[in-house]
Amino acid sequence: MEVIKRYAIERSAKMKKTISAMLAAVLLLSLTACGGNNNNSDNNSSSAINADGSRETYVTFKVGTSHNAESFFYAGLAEFERLVEENTKGAVQVEVFADEALGTEGEMAEGVAMGTVDACLVGSSSVAKLDSNFNVFSLPYLFIDSDHVDAVFAGEPGQLFRDNIWNSNHVMILDYWDSGFRHYSTNKGEINGPEDMAGQLIRIPDNPIQAATAAALGASTAIKKSIWLVPTIL
Repeated sequence: MEVIKRYAIERSAKMKKTISAMLAAVLLLSLTACGGNNNNSDNNSSSAINADGSRETYVTFKVGTSHNAESFFYAGLAEFERLVEENTKGAVQVEVFADEALGTEGEMAEGVAMGTVDACLVGSSSVAKLDSNFNVFSLPYLFIDSDHVDAVFAGEPGQLFRDNIWNSNHVMILDYWDSGFRHYSTNKGEINGPEDMAGQLIRIPDNPIQAATAAALGASTAIKKSIWLVPTIL
């Protein structure tokens, strides 16, 4: 939370670069990304008059997601909002925008890098448009289980990805989440093996690795700019 406090101070001072960050739940997480230059900071500082007449200044931190308000991702962001506001004693006010209100996942990721979006919860495919190294998370069966995911991202590999995208784009990865990294979801019966993929139409992000994987399993694909069932970064 100390980083969030520092972010608020730097935003208020209108410094050229902002550092934001946060908590493990992460933007509440999922491959969430945040940071960038200060193009939109002029409108982020606000003030309110207390009952005793004193003025209290706070910073508004806007977070975008493609998920709707009924999703567990949104619930995580709502908890992030509560924790940030509680631990900064109101110095940072978080606003969560669902349903692509701030743009598509790709647009939000680019906005974070440009400084026009404070933070976003997006899939790794969108982050890969800023740093192609993140395409590795589209490889099939990269992880064994959730414990393996946590160990990788909490360890040296996860820090390496954080450092690389910060150095190249001034984007800070606040945390990583996963969303069915070994699963396909369909309304046409269970998928227990490659033979069950034949004839399936699978919606995927605009990612050639995921398209090739689905094709190799016998399915056809349709591009969906905003997709829920993929690894995500916050």
